[in-house]
Amino acid sequence: MSFRRGISRAALERGGVEVKPGDLGSDLEGEFAQAIQHAKLPPPEREVQLVPGRNFASDFVWRAARVIFEVEGGTYSGGRHTRGKGFEQDAEKYNELTLLGWRVFRVTGKHISSGQAVAWAERALAVQP
Repeated sequence: MSFRRGISRAALERGGVEVKPGDLGSDLEGEFAQAIQHAKLPPPEREVQLVPGRNFASDFVWRAARVIFEVEGGTYSGGRHTRGKGFEQDAEKYNELTLLGWRVFRVTGKHISSGQAVAWAERALAVQP
């Protein structure tokens, strides 16, 4: 399976991005994964469940820095992250992660395409907990 810009599972894995079967995620996640690779940032874990007893998967996780990046798609199209139930579930997940000591960053397609998401990741990873 390939992402919109031609990045494949094999290419992500060669670049150090851990990709497990079934967790390739959205095109935006693929674009962010590619941007992380190009920026030569440490490879994140993908789709990690960090809240005990909950089925919450985090998009991009750097455990050593206790940093999580969540890619929020559909921000202008009424996607899951902006509608009632989805928004509430996301808020619950982010609050639980914060209480566990994680720094959670939410990024949109605009943040990814402009390079702002990678700039935030660089800054976040430079500050160790």
